[in-house]
Parts: sequence; C-alpha cells; structure tokens
Amino acid sequence: MGIGKLVNWGLGIGKPVNWETGKTQPTNLPTYQSTNLGKNVLVLGGGNVAIDCARSAIRLGCEVHLACLESRAEMPAHAWEVNAAEEEGVHLYPSRSFEQIFGDADGHVMGMEFMQVDSFLFDEGGHLHVEKDPASLHTLTCNTIIFSVGQRAGLAFIPDDARVGLTDRNTIAINPNTFATSRPGVFAAGDSVSGTAFVIEAVANGHKAAESITRYLQGKPLEPPPTPQLPVVNFTQQEIDARLSSGEIHRQPRIPLPQRPVEQRLDNFVEVEGGYDEESAQSEASRCLACGVCSECMSCVFACGRDAIIHDAIGKTKKISVGALILAPGYQTYNAHLSEEYGLGRYPNVITSIQYERLLSASGPTNGHVKRPGDGASPKRIAFLQCVGSRDQNHDYCSSVCCMYAAKEAVMTIEHARAEAMVSGGDGDVFCQVFFMDMRAYSKGYEEYYRRAEKQYGIKYTRCRISEVKQEPGTGNLVVRYASDQGSGTRDQESGARDQGLVPSHQSLVPNPQSLVEDEFDLVVLSVGMEISESVKSLGRRLGVELDSYGFCQTTLFDPLQTSRAGIYAAGPFREPKDISESVVEASGAAASAAQILAPSRFTLTTKKEYPPERDITGEEERIGAFICHCGTNIGGYLDVPQVAEYAKSLPCVVHAEDNLYTCSQDTIEHIIEQVKEL
Repeated sequence: MGIGKLVNWGLGIGKPVNWETGKTQPTNLPTYQSTNLGKNVLVLGGGNVAIDCARSAIRLGCEVHLACLESRAEMPAHAWEVNAAEEEGVHLYPSRSFEQIFGDADGHVMGMEFMQVDSFLFDEGGHLHVEKDPASLHTLTCNTIIFSVGQRAGLAFIPDDARVGLTDRNTIAINPNTFATSRPGVFAAGDSVSGTAFVIEAVANGHKAAESITRYLQGKPLEPPPTPQLPVVNFTQQEIDARLSSGEIHRQPRIPLPQRPVEQRLDNFVEVEGGYDEESAQSEASRCLACGVCSECMSCVFACGRDAIIHDAIGKTKKISVGALILAPGYQTYNAHLSEEYGLGRYPNVITSIQYERLLSASGPTNGHVKRPGDGASPKRIAFLQCVGSRDQNHDYCSSVCCMYAAKEAVMTIEHARAEAMVSGGDGDVFCQVFFMDMRAYSKGYEEYYRRAEKQYGIKYTRCRISEVKQEPGTGNLVVRYASDQGSGTRDQESGARDQGLVPSHQSLVPNPQSLVEDEFDLVVLSVGMEISESVKSLGRRLGVELDSYGFCQTTLFDPLQTSRAGIYAAGPFREPKDISESVVEASGAAASAAQILAPSRFTLTTKKEYPPERDITGEEERIGAFICHCGTNIGGYLDVPQVAEYAKSLPCVVHAEDNLYTCSQDTIEHIIEQVKEL
C-alpha cells in the first residue's frame, strides 16, 4: 500500500463550500486560472504549498493575505520563497490562530477571525495546544479562503478485521526494516506510514518495500542482510583550513540563480528563476566539498552498464598467501593550484597538461577539437609552461616526462589543426611556444622528436622561467611574463611580444632579470610534474620498505628493482619519475625477479586452462571479415575510413566489412566475436 495522504485536515471552524452546485473546489492551475477568486484571497498555512497558492493567486490579479500558526522565522516554507512572496505583494500574518469564518446571509465568505498566538506545541499524541491572546481578536476580509494546512492518510477503507495495525497518529504500523505490516503479505510505504515527507523518501522506501516483497515471495527471511554504513566525510574546521591553505579548495560565495524582475512576474506563470549558464553551473559545482563521498545518484551504474558497479556490494577483506610482491602504485600529478602565480583555478583558460590531453583525445569532452574552456573558441596561440611542480624549492628533482609530453601535445595540436583545415577549409594556423629551462630528451629517438617538433612543426622553444601569468580583461587571453632567453628579448619580438628590456646582453646565455618580456596567448598549458601521493607513502610505510624524502621507493644500487625488504620489488614511477615505456620495462624486470624466487614452486597451484572446442572448417570456402578502425582522428583524420571499408567489400573472399571508431574497445571486440560466429 502506497496510498499517500489524500485527506485534508479540517480546522473545525466551518465546512467545505462548493464553488457551484454539484462541483467541488478546483485544484489544478488551468481551472484555477479560469475561476473568479474575487478581489481578496486568504491563504491559511505557512508551508511550501501555501506560499505557492499565494503566489499563484497574485498572478490572477488578487490581493492576497496569508495567515499561519507559526512565527515568521518558524514558517515551514523556505525563507527564499517567503521573501519572494512578500516581494510580489503577499501580505503575511504569522502567529495567528484561526477562530471563525464569517459570511453574508447567502452563504458567501466575507472574512475570518484570528487571534495572536503566543506559543503552541504538539503533545506526544500529536494533539495541538495553542496559547493565544483573547484581547487580540481581529478580522481579515476576503472573498475566497484557500486551506493549506496539511493532509492525512485516508485509511477508512481498511476494515477493523483486516488485521492491518494503525499507530496513534493514524498511520499504518510497519516493521521499519522490512515495511511489512502486522498482516503477512501486506506491505506499506510512503506518507501513509511516515507522515508528511518528501517524494524522494517515498520512492526510496518504496524500493525497500519492493525488495522485502521479493524476499517474501521467494520464501526468504524478510529481514534484509546487513549493509555497510555509507561513508560520510565529517570535516573539522582544522581540516577545512588545511585544505584551503593547500589550495585543494577555494572559498567562494554561492552563485544565485538569475531571477525575472518582480514587475515581469505578476501577470503570468512564466518561471521566475532561470537556470545557470554553463560557466555559472561549473563554478557553482566546483564549490562542492564531496562530503558524502558518493551521493548514490547511480549515474556511474547507467554509464558503465554490464554490472560493472554494484552499489549493494559489501566490502570484504581477504588474506592471500604470496611468495613475492611487486609495488607499482604509480604517482599523482602536482597540484598546480599551489603555484598561484600561474592562475590555475582563477583563469579559465589556464589548464594542466593532463586536462589538455583530454581535449586532444577523440573521446574527450570536445571530441578531439581543441577549444578554450573559457568561451569555447579555438585557440590560435598556445603556451606550454614547463617544470610546474618540478625542479623548484619543494621538488628539486626532474619529473622526466614533461619535456616530451609537451612536445607531443604541441605536435598533436598542430596536426589536428591541419587535419581540421583540410576538412573545413580553414587556415589551420596554430602557434605553440614552449617555455623551458633545458630540454631533457632521455630515451632513444626523443632528441630527434624534439628537433622535428621545432624544425618541421615550427614549435618555438624559449629558455626561461615564467614569473607570472595574468588575464587580459574582456578577452580572457593570458599574458605571460618572463625574462627573455637572450637577455634582451629580441628573439621574442617576432611573435608580437612587448619587450620591456632595459639592459640588453646579447653575449650572455643567462636571462637578465631586468630584460622582461610580456607575450599574449589564447591558452596556457601547465606541464605538471610527478609526485608520490600520501596514500602511496602510507602504503610503503605499512609494507616496511624504505622511502626517500619525497616518498619515492629506495631500491638497491646494483639490483634497482629490489626494495629494502626481501621479496618485495618496485617498478614504475614509484621508484622515480619515468615514462610508460620505462615503466613497462621495469614491470617486466620485476616480474622476472619475482618469478626467479618463485621458480621452485612453479606449477604447484596452477590449473589447466579449458578452451572451447575448435570448429572443423575443412572443405569450407575462405570467408574474411574486415573491421576498419578510425582510431578517433589518428586514422580517421587522414583517411576516409568508411570508403576504405566499402573498398574492402570488393576484395576476394571478403564477406563482411565495416568501420569502427575504436576497434580495440571491449564493446567492439565482443561485436567482432559475435560477427565471426554469425559469418
């Protein structure tokens, strides 16, 4: 039973009055608009519905008065909607008791008597006790009275012999864990059980009741299995202050919703509050501290599908016996908000290299088209700032990968621009400038790649350290301030820089701090370095392996994968900053080291892999399927992939050909398997 609360509470001071003979009082707004409410309307109640009725009546051209039992501060309605009602002309009369309705000889309503309320309370049985001032009796004249004093469950349909118990407050009695009533097989949820509540609570309880019904029909115990308490963050003021000082969060005021002016609201039912634009919505959402850890919105469940995420799963602790352990927990990127001189978080067109990588990705938020976060425009001048969070006062080590991934991102930017120009007919002109201290191209072919980026793609490299990034008012462009790489700033004037050099020094390779250059860019990308997270440091301490002062794992000099504890090996950036290829090599080495000490126990715990039987294709004709991959824009930007797929159909023995966005994705692989079975 989910019957809600459909019976209005009576006040005991009158009786329902029909609007016309044989017709009940209209409740929906279209009928309301066509009904003559008279000049004066009195609304009784102080909740959300009462305020809504009052504001609706105002829009029908009535003079509206609202009286309620509660004081102005204790009205159940939200303060913002009470303020809006007053702005629109609703007259409030809080702390009033409803005494008597009076009318004329023909039975038409003329007004109501009230008394001033000093205090009121509900006893344990739910009965109201009001203390009022008899000397304060007064009247309000009106043509229509709208009751909005709450509802109760209509349970008269339940006979006494139904064996469904009721509470003293005339709600259905249930087991709160199972929502089962006193009669087996009968369940109840919603307002008829809990009293007046929100829709979302009724929906949640309805889900729980449905689960109990399922267990009942399956003959299982009704009591649900224990579920873990969802984690909720309870920040102390000290923790909040620490997060503020670290730059993890920023103090910023709530962004109010835009509202239509009062004079534009009073003769229509158009929405008063407008929605946020994209920038305001993102800014307001950024204020969230994620206190609930998970808000149970279930968006991840719908997005991932395939039962990848099960919110009802209960955490389990397992103890597994192992002979070796390989630590490859990775790294975290430096929080560039802490380098306030670069403006990340303040200026929308300053982003990190990781964020920029997503913009370049065909599966990213802009489908591989580079756009400024601030206004969605395509940037023509992009600056890459190197060593952000590396080789500074707090991180005196090199992060190893920043030079090459900046070169790669700059090259990909120009390639994407050229590919888009071929399709759309644009100029494809994008200028990229990399501000660096020195180039560290560590691995095979890296130096050649850097030279090719500079010579073939025209990427400009400027040897300096950026001192400040500022935003130009109005345009959202960014001004980068630095000491020029040749002391005088003459090299930088080619790209439109404003040279403020005072002391030229053409002979010196060391930047002269008195020779400053300011250059304007559409987008600034911060090449953030690597560091070890606190959770990984904690993991290392728990496992008893030595860490250096930065949290990287200390390993043996002549056995570089062996940690300070026998049988535990380290690989990847946990040892020191490195790129993917080096991490893969180290992972192979760590696996080999672990296999070496496990060799005496090899094959003692293995089981034979069972494969499905192969189909005998002896005598069958050759049948070939061709699956052509777009690979986002990496291939699709240069080839007409659908045309290639069509051409493949004309080749001998090809019985099926199609093109896919990403052939390596799990969904596409499963699709190929199904196609092979069918063909």
